[in-house]
Amino acid sequence: MCFAYLGFVVPEGLVQQADGDSTVEELLLSGACRTCLIEEKKPFGDLRTSVGYSLCGRTDKGVSGLGNVVTLIVRSNAKVGEELPEFDQELKYGHVLNRVLPPGVRVLSWALVDDDFNARFDCQYRSYKYFFVGGNLDIAAMQKAASYLVGPHDFRNFCTMDVANVTHFDREILEASIQPVEGFTSADARFQLFEFNIRGTAFLYHQIRCTMSILFMVGQHHEDPLIVKTLFDVKSLPRKPQYHIASGLPLVLHNVGYCSERVKWQYDIDTRNKAIKHFMELWVGQFSLQAAVTHCIIKQLQHDTSDEADLAVAHGESEHQSKHIKLLSRKTEETYEERRASMEKRVQRREERKQEEGTDN
Repeated sequence: MCFAYLGFVVPEGLVQQADGDSTVEELLLSGACRTCLIEEKKPFGDLRTSVGYSLCGRTDKGVSGLGNVVTLIVRSNAKVGEELPEFDQELKYGHVLNRVLPPGVRVLSWALVDDDFNARFDCQYRSYKYFFVGGNLDIAAMQKAASYLVGPHDFRNFCTMDVANVTHFDREILEASIQPVEGFTSADARFQLFEFNIRGTAFLYHQIRCTMSILFMVGQHHEDPLIVKTLFDVKSLPRKPQYHIASGLPLVLHNVGYCSERVKWQYDIDTRNKAIKHFMELWVGQFSLQAAVTHCIIKQLQHDTSDEADLAVAHGESEHQSKHIKLLSRKTEETYEERRASMEKRVQRREERKQEEGTDN
């Protein structure tokens, strides 16, 4: 199933860590139980196994998703021994689930897939959007820096290292660009909204948020666009410079791609229209009004002043420090090899303590 969610409406995030978490995963699985699409609710781990659950993109708390995908085994209109019905005779899964899902989460479409299909590992690409206000940023410089991201590279200096699950940091970026957000033009150029679009075969933990932090530094003329190429040279720079990652709030998992022969999405027009209406009501009745009120306050406070520097404070590291320190002059983190060795030592010490406790007993 393909589903959409607003990360700022579901504050617990997407991925369920334990029973009782009010995450998007929990809402989807609980909704499937309530509507009898899957068996009665089981403990967290057991339920995933019993319904063949897999998730395409793991997003942080606060991050939104438009085209994320899960797989699970659900009830059909077909009786035992019968062939599965055609689309128009099958259960309207989106309609059924959306009736019990809370605001900000909606199922958009579904597809029948093979038993061995995995939403994560069969994904061919993922695309994200990151929204930001132009302010005093040099968009052309940011675009130049973004262009260097395209292609296969070692992104260890553009992520938060997950040494327990990741053994290499080679990833391929298929597209990276920055452009104004369509339909959100502003008479005041400082308030123009932009979007960073990036598409790749796979991404590392916090890769896009780290990348945006670097791009913001470039946009504020704190770093040259060529810093991207410098950070790719992991032989000369094996230790990642310390820097704050960008906020997850403006980040959206926009789309994921699969082989068209394996996934044929089924769209129910009524379900899709109701989903559009739902998100439109949230925008018209709440979010657009909040934006308008906030914008009004800013304009009034800036009335009769020429100070435009304050708007840049919202971008990247500016809100954490008053003076920029060049990335290549900063303290650095441990290398992957050092982190891996430290982790293995911790695991070894835990095993030794377990053996000692077992001997004492």
